[in-house]
Amino acid sequence: MNVIKHLLTYSGILFYFTLSGQTLNSITILPLNSNVAVSNTRNLKAIGTYSNGTSADITNLVVWTSLNTAAITVSNATGSQGVITGVQALNFATITATLGMISGSTFSFVGVDVDNDMTPDHLDNCKYIYNSTQVDSDGDGIGDVCDCQFNQSDPTQRTVQSIKIFAFPSTNINFTTQVSLHSHLTYINMPSHDPQPTYDWKKNNMSLPSSNVPFYNISGLIPGDMITCTITNGSDCVANGMVVSDTITISGTGNFVGINTATPVTELDINGGLRTKYSGTHLDNNSYTANSGIQTINIPLSPPLPAGWTSINTVALVSNVGGIECQIVQTNITNSNTLRISFIPVNSGSNPRFNYVILKL
Repeated sequence: MNVIKHLLTYSGILFYFTLSGQTLNSITILPLNSNVAVSNTRNLKAIGTYSNGTSADITNLVVWTSLNTAAITVSNATGSQGVITGVQALNFATITATLGMISGSTFSFVGVDVDNDMTPDHLDNCKYIYNSTQVDSDGDGIGDVCDCQFNQSDPTQRTVQSIKIFAFPSTNINFTTQVSLHSHLTYINMPSHDPQPTYDWKKNNMSLPSSNVPFYNISGLIPGDMITCTITNGSDCVANGMVVSDTITISGTGNFVGINTATPVTELDINGGLRTKYSGTHLDNNSYTANSGIQTINIPLSPPLPAGWTSINTVALVSNVGGIECQIVQTNITNSNTLRISFIPVNSGSNPRFNYVILKL
């Protein structure tokens, strides 16, 4: 194997020689594209390849350089050549090793390592529990020390036993109230990190959108709505794989919004009368002949319907209350400003009147 015999610096020029006269062709830094956590270190090696195809470890002979010392530093000190140290999380640096006119480089990334096991969180298969070996016996991407499925008998005693939920400011609301739903987990032993199971908040047994969070803000609740939360295995084990919370039921007094908006749109009074912002009456001044086929009128809506209200997600309740008798065939929203009513005149005459109420599903 060709190895460097000695180095000599003369007038600022670096000379180097090999035992058998072979010249250095390239330098490879290992590992390629490495990762290091903040305040942690990692050893890099420089492997020289020579003109006869042989190679040698030249880690202690090269000059090491970091092109971004704000992210990573690299040592040239005797005994620690090639040791990189993470400085700034979520940053990166190119590390070079140079001998004479030959250089090699690699890319290193700085990650966060909350359990200080020398593996950055984005690569750690159990980021909250120290596991420097990263053993994953069943190959599911979760390290054995915190794998609920692999290690059921003793999942490091971090199992969530139960979940309790509550509403803030309370479960008794009015139509303007935004409710913040909170969860409280009970463990066998309290973990040293923020709990990380998977959350699924539900209203009336239907999953709420984007609800994989420990607490959830929601508007548009009405009396009788029932809230639950289910947790399953995440970074923490959950007893039997799943735990369902208690149920909280919303109550309240006064008038309530029947759709998901912050302003009163629909009210139910004590006598059961339904009043809505998007309701009204329309008198059609046209004349019609009995059984003359399907007729159509377009009723202008003022104020216009909110964005997102369409014929697919609304119900238009229409009744024929005056003038000639009509059989209503179809009602639908054609745009935010128009309600279309299709009907067949039952007898001849004029001035049919229609009352309408529009609700969003």
